[in-house]
Amino acid sequence: MRRERVLPRFATAVAVIIAAYLGSRSFLERPEKAAASGTARPAVEAPVSRAPPPSEAIARSRRTQPAQPPRAVVREVFSGKVVGVSDGDTLSVLRTSDSGELRAVKVRLDGVDCPESAQAFGRRAKQMSRSLCYGKEVRVEVRDVDRYSRLVARVVLPDGRDLSKELVRAGLAWWYRQYSSDAELEALEAEAREAGRGLWVDEAAARTPPWTYRQASRTR
Repeated sequence: MRRERVLPRFATAVAVIIAAYLGSRSFLERPEKAAASGTARPAVEAPVSRAPPPSEAIARSRRTQPAQPPRAVVREVFSGKVVGVSDGDTLSVLRTSDSGELRAVKVRLDGVDCPESAQAFGRRAKQMSRSLCYGKEVRVEVRDVDRYSRLVARVVLPDGRDLSKELVRAGLAWWYRQYSSDAELEALEAEAREAGRGLWVDEAAARTPPWTYRQASRTR
């Protein structure tokens, strides 16, 4: 009886061990089978920061850059006699209208701003413009029309010189940086300032450009 009881117990214990062994082997083989069948869970990729496309990058850089004055474009050209000089940078030039009538038109020099008449060197700027162009035939290269209906233009003297450049060179006009991107005018102003020509010899005059003077006059 004792031998018969021991044998079933021993058989049961062996069966349990075999089942446990087979179960553990099956568990260990599952990842390999999954990899072989292609059903393994894919690895999670870290997010990659992508650079913006070139067009977007260029647009961003343009938005961060300071605005620049538009490049001047010659719209029309005509020749006429100078019949008036209001101040250093404003002239009256005869022009033939579409109807064939000869009349004077106001021309505002492009790229420069002369001192106002009440400012230091304002009269000298007017005298210089008058001595260079009054009563002479000039070429007018129109680039714009301002809010006062004046033609904004470069005036070319009979000898080929540019009146705007001559005024800046003499220190009797400022480079009008708000409305002009002319690098030559910028260089001429720096040269006149360094040499102490015209208004640049006067510290008070050099501190007050005409656009600041006009703004202060309007607020009084």
